[in-house]
Formats: sequence, C-alpha cells, structure tokens
Amino acid sequence: MKLNRLKQATLAAFATAVLLASACGQVVVTSVNDLHYWGTGSNHSALVISWNDGKANSTVAWGYSWNGSAKVADMVLALATADPHLFTRIDSATGFGLGIFGLGYDANGNSVFSVTGAVDSSGNPTTPVFTTGISDMNTDPTKVQAPFSSINAASGEAADHYAEGWFDRGFWGFYTGGASPTYPVSWTDAMDGVSGTTLVDNGWFALSFSNPDFTSNLPGAAVAAVPEPATLVLAAIGFGAMLWRRKRRNA
Repeated sequence: MKLNRLKQATLAAFATAVLLASACGQVVVTSVNDLHYWGTGSNHSALVISWNDGKANSTVAWGYSWNGSAKVADMVLALATADPHLFTRIDSATGFGLGIFGLGYDANGNSVFSVTGAVDSSGNPTTPVFTTGISDMNTDPTKVQAPFSSINAASGEAADHYAEGWFDRGFWGFYTGGASPTYPVSWTDAMDGVSGTTLVDNGWFALSFSNPDFTSNLPGAAVAAVPEPATLVLAAIGFGAMLWRRKRRNA
C-alpha cells in the first residue's frame, strides 16, 4: 500500500512537471517573478536576448542569481553554461573584455543545435564547436578575433534562433534597463561593454541583434526561458516523495 502511494505521488508529480514545462514555455514576461533563475545567490538580474528574426518567440528572458560583485559578461557565460538551450560564440579576451559575436537558442527544445555558414577571423569557412554552450575564438588576448564576415551564419534548424555579427554585417546591441520588478522597461544604450557593466539587483540587461547601419532594435515583449523538463520532473518527484514521507510521519 505504501509503495502504491509513493507511485501515485510520483506520477502526480511527473504530470505536474510536464504541465509546468508546457505552460512555462508560453509565459510572457511581465515581472521578475516570471523568470526562472539559474545560479545561486541572494541577488537577481535578468538577461533579455532578442534575435529580431521574425520567428516565433524571438525575444527570450533569463534570470540569474549571484552574490558579491559580478559583470554582465559573467552572467552571459554562466547562463550559456547552465542552460543547454543557450549558445554563444565569443572572443573571451579581446583586449577590451568579452566580445560577443553570435548568440543562439534551441527554440524547439529538441537538444539539437548547430550553426551553418560561419567563417573564422580570416574569412575561411568553419563550423563552431560549442563546449557547454560556448564557442571561443580566442587565440590572442591582445586583439579582437572577430569573424571576417557573418552574413551567412544561421541556425542549422529553421525553428532555432541564431544571429552573428561584428559591426560589418549587423551587431549585438547592448542595453540596460535599470532595476525594476516589472517588464517591459525603458532601454538605454549601455555606456560600457558586457565586461565593464556591473550587475545590479533586479536589474535588466539586454542583447539585441541590430542592423549594420547602426539602427538599434530595442527588445520588446519577451517569453521566459525554462529549464530542462527533466529538471522539473526530478524536482517534482522529490517534492512528491517529501509529501509522501510527511504523510507517513503524520499517519
């Protein structure tokens, strides 16, 4: 009987997790409470990435938890490492800090992501290899090793998002939105790069792909990124087991 009760609790938790995963994937962000937070710490910041590619849900928001002092660059790299659906192509040491060339997102959540049409800093065709979500072009910390041309770089799957540029073929505009419990916020151009901008509690920061003529594309409505469904299932199963043990003690 006890085993059956545990099975029932586990199955209920599993079903709840599946429903949560489906529902969360459609959450339009209106406040910090709509975000899932990766990382640990008492401070929280939000990262909004907008691909402006005309596809569904082309603006996505992540939550990041941290302690002490951290930069936006720390948040970008930590999120790319923690969320298996987020990818970034960078130069980790440009002489001016982190250089962000490309950002991608496995929008259909099938754990398949690739980039086609990419080139290296000399203009030669290349296939970016992402290790824990990061493809680092750096071989020389004294200069920016940007791709020679990024006009043909695209996601391997039509449903996924990817954009790449370094001023010549479009670029990732960087914006700050101040500290606010609600969204949307008033975006302004960041005064420093991602390595020079310090995170603030409840602060909003954005990377938005913009045109090569330096016309800014400010982020608009965003949906919340969600963790792997398996993570939700495990958490829900653990919660179900905890409830079962509590009932057992109170029986």
